[in-house]
Amino acid sequence: MRLRLAQEGTHKHTSMVTAVGWSKNANKQYELFSCSDDKTIQKWHIEGSNEGQISTIDAYCTNMHWVPGGKGQSDTFSLACTDGTFRLIARAGREEKKVDAHRGAVI
Repeated sequence: MRLRLAQEGTHKHTSMVTAVGWSKNANKQYELFSCSDDKTIQKWHIEGSNEGQISTIDAYCTNMHWVPGGKGQSDTFSLACTDGTFRLIARAGREEKKVDAHRGAVI
């Protein structure tokens, strides 16, 4: 696998990227997801082009991890957030669950 970057005229995140995660989709192609201090989650094609914003969250994200799934693909990822929560997010961007886990930031 080789990642090729294509530089576009504008960046899709408006603030610093704080977490990224690779995943395979149903077609067994890799995709990259990123979270930023602009509180958005963006989806990226392996060629480097942005495929769009999939969601916004109401807290700053500190970490992202894909939940292992069957057949080498996953449809859910977890986000650790500075408000002490972690969230389970579906590939399409819907927040499946929000857990108040800590009093401080989850790092």
